[in-house]
Amino acid sequence: MPRSPFITRSEELFARYLDAHGYAYAYDQLTPAGKRPDFLVRTTSGQVMVEVSEINATATWRNEGRYEFAEAPNYAAKIGRKMADKSQQVAGLSIPAVLLLAFPRWRPDVHDFMQALFGQLVMRVSLNAAFEPHLSTNGSGAEAQPRKNTRWSALAELVLYNPTLKLETVGGAETLEDGCRRSVTAFTDPGFVSDAREPRLRVYDNPYAAHPLSRGVFEGPRDERFAHDGHKTFGPCWVGPDVPPGTPASWR
Repeated sequence: MPRSPFITRSEELFARYLDAHGYAYAYDQLTPAGKRPDFLVRTTSGQVMVEVSEINATATWRNEGRYEFAEAPNYAAKIGRKMADKSQQVAGLSIPAVLLLAFPRWRPDVHDFMQALFGQLVMRVSLNAAFEPHLSTNGSGAEAQPRKNTRWSALAELVLYNPTLKLETVGGAETLEDGCRRSVTAFTDPGFVSDAREPRLRVYDNPYAAHPLSRGVFEGPRDERFAHDGHKTFGPCWVGPDVPPGTPASWR
């Protein structure tokens, strides 16, 4: 079997995504600007630089009497640190740059990305006792600000999807529910492919980006994209027609 040219499995999965969506790309090649991005992707709107990184955190389990609890990692802080640590990779660029994150062991939530970008999420209570969700755009821990991390056009999450079972997977392995159904489906469906894993993207735009990511880029049939509307709302601006049910963008 030929050896994969990619250093990590996440890079290999992203290359598979690019191939499936018809994007031409260069991998780990030196650019005239002296940068060596993981991927330099050619789109209809021009070139886009993509840095791929993995966060291998997992939950912390603790016992309290008869019950066992899982505490999810502080992904907002970890995502923010990745933005800062990788920022030199995109310094001085005049093209959009995307930080693509993969989570092989424990999946984050959409709010982890929102908090990494915009800081703590708060709830306003008016005098008439009406609750109003509010996105604190420069709250504590905000990594996306008018003069901070403007080099990043967007964050993105690499998500795996099992099209046979119509369920998302974590790090290439089925979720518990997926695994239970797999044992049945493998015997009842002759077309079942146990290793079917389709990479898709969940993209989060940076409203302060010096070089915004053009619309239409990384907006495949199973992709989701979130953007700021210029006021206080950060929500889906693209939901692919084949986005799996129950995903964040499909809640709207």
